[in-house]
Amino acid sequence: MALWPQAAQFGASARRSALLGHLDLLCARGSVVEAHLLEAWQAHDPATEPLVGADAATWLAAYLCTVRRVEEALSWSERAVAASAGDPAARLQALIMTAQSLTLAGRGPEGLARLGGLPAAAAEVPLAATDGLVARGICRLFTDDMTGAMADLSEGAARQRAGVSSHDPGMALVYLSDAEYRLGAWDDALMHSALAVSLAHDADRTWDFALVHGFAARVPAARGDWQLAGAHVEASRAAGRAFGIGTTTAAMAGAVLALARGDLEGVLSATAPARALGGALGGAEVPSVADWRPLEAEALIGLGRVDDAGAALAELDAAIPAFGLPSASMTAARLHGNLAVLRGDLAGAEESFAAAWQLARGLSLPFQLALLERDDGRRLRRAGDRQSAVGRLRQARDHLAALGAQPHVAACERELAQCGAEIRPERRPAWNLTASELAVARLVSTGRSNREVAGELYVSVKAVEFHLGHVFDKIGIRSRKDLAARLAAAR
Repeated sequence: MALWPQAAQFGASARRSALLGHLDLLCARGSVVEAHLLEAWQAHDPATEPLVGADAATWLAAYLCTVRRVEEALSWSERAVAASAGDPAARLQALIMTAQSLTLAGRGPEGLARLGGLPAAAAEVPLAATDGLVARGICRLFTDDMTGAMADLSEGAARQRAGVSSHDPGMALVYLSDAEYRLGAWDDALMHSALAVSLAHDADRTWDFALVHGFAARVPAARGDWQLAGAHVEASRAAGRAFGIGTTTAAMAGAVLALARGDLEGVLSATAPARALGGALGGAEVPSVADWRPLEAEALIGLGRVDDAGAALAELDAAIPAFGLPSASMTAARLHGNLAVLRGDLAGAEESFAAAWQLARGLSLPFQLALLERDDGRRLRRAGDRQSAVGRLRQARDHLAALGAQPHVAACERELAQCGAEIRPERRPAWNLTASELAVARLVSTGRSNREVAGELYVSVKAVEFHLGHVFDKIGIRSRKDLAARLAAAR
């Protein structure tokens, strides 16, 4: 932000307008970013300043993606590719924006194809193309390729820890945390999302605030840490209000928190800004990108608003890309089953849940699968099959307990009580570790040295030693070997 006043003093030119537009983007000056970048594009001379035009078009596409004007973003990213043909670095940034625009438009395989020039193995991608590696990981994440996403994003985050430069160093971390959240590695997701928040604030990247805080809210919300989750939700909303971006991310985060608390009306209040924005965007959000629509539908079903829930589910179905997205289709089928139960259509509910289980085959999404088990248990109870209901609900409870999702565990226990089933008490260690202490403990338990842990967490070795001493005192151990054993036993 400190550079903006200096750049504003330069004489009028296409280069000045492009630089101001880029700084506007980083500083979240949403009211003028588009004007400056359009000014740069119109003023640049393609014969002598092709890269000025390429940069302006690339950053304009980035802005338009952020505010979900995706078709316009795609058009500008294609112009950027054409303008940057003679410069590999500029061309890569333009291809990144084309890939992301296509993915957000529901054309994920086409988006990935634009990055097809990168080596297949993440470790073989040149260091200069690390931004492309991270972008490919994000596109893979949004197309249900979880293995590929983890490989690309883990490598991207490791490179950035090692000092490899990046246009947006927080993106590898925030989307790595998203992948980990989906895959059930919630402690890792908590750690990486917190790091993404720290990086955004340390670098004063206000444009990222709504995104990083929104993603950081999900694990603490699902685990019942209302204070931490609420702080992240409020920060995400505040950034959205101040800068006019991140509405859907803030809506998702607020809805996750409200649903975990059992506040169904709160879910609808949280998603209302995103729903209002949907009409202006001309279409539904692509599932897997700031997933607020399934949360809204779940709340409408829980409130008994049959017609509204049916309409919301129809929108969700229509938003699933033509190439197929099993995770979104599984969630939609589960919610259709819940709606059928609400309507008293138990045969239709059975059919929907059978479809959901078929879609779930091969998916490694522990939280979503536990919700499927929970809701199928509810259906079976309504159908009078108590024994099967208890089996499903106990599975769900155990899987949710393994994630530490205590509010959802409690919901399963209420369902089990409705079945008249015995509820076995859960045995959990009460160590009361802070988030920083837990992050250090988990990494140390894998055999990493204090220096390696410091590099992983972007902190000093002294800070690691400080946190590790507290961990040893709280758990009552004296060695790193004891720590690994205690953490393994607690899983």
